[in-house]
Amino acid sequence: MTYSIRLAESEDLPRIAEIYAGARAFMAASGNPGQWGTNHPSQQQLAQDICSRVLYLLEDGQGIHGVFAFLLGEDPTYRVIYDGAWHYDLPYGTIHRVAGDGSGGIFSAIVAFARKRCTYLRIDTHTCNQPMRRAIQRAGFQPCGTILTEDGSPRLAFDLCLLEFIRQARLEDSSRLAEILVFSKRINFYPIFRDEDFSFHQMQVLPLAQQYMENPKWLEETWVYDDGIVKGLVRISGREVMQLYTEPFFASQGVGGALLEFAKAKGACVLWALEENIHGRAFYQRHGFQETNVWEYEDGTDKRLLRMVYKP
Repeated sequence: MTYSIRLAESEDLPRIAEIYAGARAFMAASGNPGQWGTNHPSQQQLAQDICSRVLYLLEDGQGIHGVFAFLLGEDPTYRVIYDGAWHYDLPYGTIHRVAGDGSGGIFSAIVAFARKRCTYLRIDTHTCNQPMRRAIQRAGFQPCGTILTEDGSPRLAFDLCLLEFIRQARLEDSSRLAEILVFSKRINFYPIFRDEDFSFHQMQVLPLAQQYMENPKWLEETWVYDDGIVKGLVRISGREVMQLYTEPFFASQGVGGALLEFAKAKGACVLWALEENIHGRAFYQRHGFQETNVWEYEDGTDKRLLRMVYKP
């Protein structure tokens, strides 16, 4: 099922209350009456979430089916963890207060939404909440230990870091790298350049794969996102991001963001963005790259490339 996700508004509260009431009843029937009791989250908490613009809704043409909070920044209850440790000490986003009306795919859609906005995610749940524990681990989260909520009750803690899926490219990746480059470039740049000869004749998978196989330095400079499938690549030369491409079929999974954050962690702070690639420029800006007054023409064209820099 496909959902759109938007910020909750005050007028949504009656439907939000219905969803949380149903979730509490389901928890109680499933042997987990203690996690949310009879009134959690409170109306005060929901109003605060809406005011803080951290409460989100999942909806389709039939109405609202799910609700959750997504917060960026430190969660005070995560500062101390028992019987384990967080896998990474990185800025993170936290998923809280997940509830749905029984429609399928709610949690998967929430995780996909969060992955696009942060490369490192944390979440917790009650030990008796078996359905949520299964959903969390199916989504790729790893157990970390136990945290205590504000009232001192324990929760099982989990995290997911997209950076752990990034590795250096290998010779056997050559054809996959070529596929990603060819099809991503065709989809993103043919509408701008309208060069049929280059996009559909000169640019072919086999010759490009052979170039990778014949140029070890290309592979040395290239890193891939591989969670079982190679879904994207970034090429870093010195302090410059030379290439960043994601398989179009996986464009909404946070792959590009993870690769760019990885490049930043490796010290890359400069890249060139095509002026007419509005979505690409906005993506780089979301990850801290700012446009400068420096530009140059793409070779053999009248299209401009803008220099963008990241300053930590």
